[in-house]
Amino acid sequence: MGKDTKPTQITAAVRRSDAEAGAEVHDNACLVMIVGKEIGKRFSLDQPKQVIGRAPRCDIFIDDGSISRQHSVVKRTASGYVCEDLDSTNGTMVDDDFIESVPLRDGALIRVGRTVLKFLSGANLENEYYAEIYRLTTTDGLTQAYNKRYFMEHMEREMARSLRYGRQLAVVMADIDHFKNLNDTWGHLAGDAVLRTFSERVQRVIRRSDTLARYGGEEFAIVAPESTLASAAKMSEKVRQAISLEPFIVDGEEITVTASFGVADIAEYLVCYPGGPDAARREVPRPNLLVQLADKKLYRAKAAGRNRVVS
Repeated sequence: MGKDTKPTQITAAVRRSDAEAGAEVHDNACLVMIVGKEIGKRFSLDQPKQVIGRAPRCDIFIDDGSISRQHSVVKRTASGYVCEDLDSTNGTMVDDDFIESVPLRDGALIRVGRTVLKFLSGANLENEYYAEIYRLTTTDGLTQAYNKRYFMEHMEREMARSLRYGRQLAVVMADIDHFKNLNDTWGHLAGDAVLRTFSERVQRVIRRSDTLARYGGEEFAIVAPESTLASAAKMSEKVRQAISLEPFIVDGEEITVTASFGVADIAEYLVCYPGGPDAARREVPRPNLLVQLADKKLYRAKAAGRNRVVS
């Protein structure tokens, strides 16, 4: 054994045979975060090789400063799944042992920095349990859109990718017009029904790659990766029509609902960033600034008479 080799690095591999530790390959195998910033988050192992790290380009991106940019990798083999360390600074542990490469058994715990991921293979009720925990912590219970916390974290990741690789990115802020009057006239239950229907209609229009969140009250936000200002504005107009052209049905009554939209993109963010585009690309993304740019457009839409898109 080399002088730099940790005694426990080889113990996991030595004391487990493939038959004991190897997990049968299943289409729905996954890693679930059980300790970290996004408890319950599920990472599907649907590729032959998936790198874990804090670099935005990693297949399994984890926002944890204590792990390496490319920390470890999970590989799918004919006999199961294997976890390998990628010469990380703090090492990778599986079931409390530092490892270089080890087969994963169902339920194995992978520790990278301060984050712990649990490996689940096959049809597993525990998998469903963690998926439900994650859903509850990231979605708005009334509308089933994502919540503001998830939206801001997701947008920061998308902005980091956009700024690093020069990709397009747009954000849309939407607000239901005269919502307070609607609540006062029809009651809060009717208001809740309108919010649910609004979310459903928006999600029918946007792409699968877009993300809808309830930002607060009657305000919603959409993150649109790979979208220019023009394409995001076009999408917003489709959403606006989906809301305004068909009445909402509440307790058997038809209610006309409209919404206003403000659209901003990463190009505007670069121009408006304090210190200029170079500073924006160098520093940590500021989602609040991009939201503010879209919000200003939203206020302009309201001031111009509502029920419109301003980009």
